[in-house]
Amino acid sequence: TFPANGTSLGFRNDVDEGRGPESRAWADVAWTRCGALFDRCRLFKDTPSPFDVVQGGLGDCYLLSALCVLAERPARIYRLFETTELNKAGLVGARLYLHGEERLVLVDDQLPTRNGALLFAKSRTDGELWVSMFEKAFAKAYGSYANIELGSTARTLETLTGAPSTVA
Repeated sequence: TFPANGTSLGFRNDVDEGRGPESRAWADVAWTRCGALFDRCRLFKDTPSPFDVVQGGLGDCYLLSALCVLAERPARIYRLFETTELNKAGLVGARLYLHGEERLVLVDDQLPTRNGALLFAKSRTDGELWVSMFEKAFAKAYGSYANIELGSTARTLETLTGAPSTVA
């Protein structure tokens, strides 16, 4: 499960020494369905492009860089998802390769926001959700958004494609 609360953001009393979520400036986070954010939500509004990817308030540029690499070939982005549309319940399945095995990670369109705007990664196109939904699936696979701060683009490409990756 990946509940719409501080646990999924990554706040834990045992790790954060009793400090509240304000220690990460996430105290005023609301979880908002895409329909409340945009007039029309779609997983893809246009062909995926590296220019779609906009980093938010999370240190996961390595993940976003890997998405940009794959977006150079849009078919590779489409393969990350079970479908190219959100279903009526706002659910989408994202495909990851965890420990070498393909896994389908289901997430809903309830996303972390602040003041009515997405808090973390998003698409440059309003109402297009592939970037935000994939980031959420990646966070769910690793336990929380905080758990995906800092990482390796090369390792993430392995997680996204299942193919080995090396850095020269």
